[in-house]
Amino acid sequence: MRLQFIESLISLSEARDDTFLMVGDLGFGVVEKFANRFPDRFLNAGVAEQNMLGTAAGIASTGNLVFVYSIANFPSLRALEQIRNDICYHGLPVVVVSVGAGLGYGTLGYSHHAVEDISVMRSIPGMTVYSPADDIEVQACLDDIAVHRMPSYLRLGKGGEPTLHADPLLSRVTPVRLSGSSSSNVVLSHGAIGHQVAQALDSVREKLRIEISHYSVPRLGPKGLEGTGILHANRILTVEEHTRRGGFGSYVLEHLSDADQHIPSKVVGLRETHTKEVGDRDYLLGLNGLDPSLLAQQIEAYFGLRDGRS
Repeated sequence: MRLQFIESLISLSEARDDTFLMVGDLGFGVVEKFANRFPDRFLNAGVAEQNMLGTAAGIASTGNLVFVYSIANFPSLRALEQIRNDICYHGLPVVVVSVGAGLGYGTLGYSHHAVEDISVMRSIPGMTVYSPADDIEVQACLDDIAVHRMPSYLRLGKGGEPTLHADPLLSRVTPVRLSGSSSSNVVLSHGAIGHQVAQALDSVREKLRIEISHYSVPRLGPKGLEGTGILHANRILTVEEHTRRGGFGSYVLEHLSDADQHIPSKVVGLRETHTKEVGDRDYLLGLNGLDPSLLAQQIEAYFGLRDGRS
């Protein structure tokens, strides 16, 4: 996703002259292509994330669309006051790009885990959260961000995420059905965990022989679920690489409440504890019950038993 983000940003910047990229002394091997192509629209702010976000607000106030790129929780939790007061309060077009969403930087320990960031960013008025599932959704998110020019939080996987979409020209960030044809049983995923969900569903469908639809939901904004049939499902299960408190699942439950829809729903996310183990993303997903085999068990238990199967 990191490479696709830079490629998409370069394409966007070639079409317009108001884009700007800032980094926090990282991203080497990824950001140079943009920096070399647009040296006057690139700034390495150093390891000073609070200053970087405040500066980004100033640059955005002159009419620029500013992308601020850093690892995991550093441009979000460390600079939260600047995001809240300098950017969102003024409605400035700054995009906080968090790389290594969830457990992407698991080998570097808990300090590099972005597992509460959706909840924090969603709580700030005016902030829209984007979590693409693959490179195709990255492009769709960039297109949407460029049109709306509002405070945004773009949550990217570290890299190597498989492509989930059959259509390489996806042009929207509303929920997109990845598989299944029924709206009765619905699984919703947000971000790169969509690949693990897709694998889990393949095995569950074969075993249970019931129809389950899988939607990817890359953008968490107002009216994000309307017009998709999701609000009329019989049962919903959400999956996210994030704490269950205040994240994607909470977003879905809030929408159901606002629409006065009483649909049985289950939220699946990271365990409610600080992850002190160190390991790669796949290892940590397994510890949290989010690898494909363990996800399949949770999906089967929720949909299968309720359907009268065992």
